[in-house]
Amino acid sequence: MGTTTTPVRIELEVSQVLQETAGDSPDNLVAAIEIYVAMNSSTKIISLLDDYMHLLRPRDSHALRSAVRFLSSRSEHRARSLAILENELEDSLQALHAITRSCFSHIDDEHNKAELSEILKLKVTTQARKSRIEQWAENVTTSASNSMGPMAFAAMMMGLPILPGVDDGDDLDMLSYFDLDQNDPDMDDIRDEYRPNLRARFDAWVEVGQKLPGGPVALVKFYVKAVEKMPYIQGQDVVNEMTSRSGLPIILSSRRYKITNSCELVYRLRERPNKTHVVDALSSLATFAKIQRKKIILAREKKQKSVAAANARAASSNTNQAKPNSKTSGNANAENAPSNSPSQSTVPSSSVRNFAFGPPLTPVSRRPLPGGMEDVD
Repeated sequence: MGTTTTPVRIELEVSQVLQETAGDSPDNLVAAIEIYVAMNSSTKIISLLDDYMHLLRPRDSHALRSAVRFLSSRSEHRARSLAILENELEDSLQALHAITRSCFSHIDDEHNKAELSEILKLKVTTQARKSRIEQWAENVTTSASNSMGPMAFAAMMMGLPILPGVDDGDDLDMLSYFDLDQNDPDMDDIRDEYRPNLRARFDAWVEVGQKLPGGPVALVKFYVKAVEKMPYIQGQDVVNEMTSRSGLPIILSSRRYKITNSCELVYRLRERPNKTHVVDALSSLATFAKIQRKKIILAREKKQKSVAAANARAASSNTNQAKPNSKTSGNANAENAPSNSPSQSTVPSSSVRNFAFGPPLTPVSRRPLPGGMEDVD
């Protein structure tokens, strides 16, 4: 960059360097996005997202959220910011659905989905609903796996004793064996793989959607998709049962553990450290669904009240208009109706009087008209 001190020249040279190196690594891309946001360069941000957005990792979502918030302030890029928001919410939903299926592999079976649909129709506080939820949660959980896990097999080959929980197959917490330093940044990729922080990521995007122009509408659309894909989030009691029940029933050997009642132990999700991220994410999604459902109900009630008020005003206006019309029509009918007053009914026309016999009729309310029998010779 030389020794140039002109701000414009420095900005041009920095921009050139960023464009050349942004695609080299995810860290470079994050730095470039944050710098361009600070420089208020929307065109550069769009260019980076078009070319290198696929490099962003889940833990880089903070930079992407900053870009989305900045782009939403520009009317020409508002549609792009909403598209990114919808894609990230959809990606979070797919990740949560996949990780939920790892604990509840039968949750998408047709008969279990039909049973859930019937459960959601029951009243929340009834004992029948509670009992059916418990049975449903037991039916959807992943079946026990008696296969020996890779760590247990390696320990057996080396002649090492098998530690409790090592031979649990799919329930093995691989991360606990080598993630000794929680602050080691070199382990971030592995943490994203084994314990993705889906709750923080999802909550952050929901917060962005609430403040984004057009974001609340996008959140409603996402809620509809989430309920269609994961209908059990409609019932908070269903989610509570899922997160408190076993994700993976484990068969333990009675010779290694003293079990009096049964050899099958049900490990609750909340009691297993490698499943806490599932609990947190599922609970967060259920809370989001509950809030959106309340908003939809309130909006529907508000609309119904406004429609009822408009109908009442229209009916009142029609009533007020009908009263003068009735008076006018009554007057018109009175004018058109034949009158029985002497001035009209007893006074014959001139032609009638000219040919009438007998004494002439004297009008009451007007002077006598000329003509009558006195004019006849």
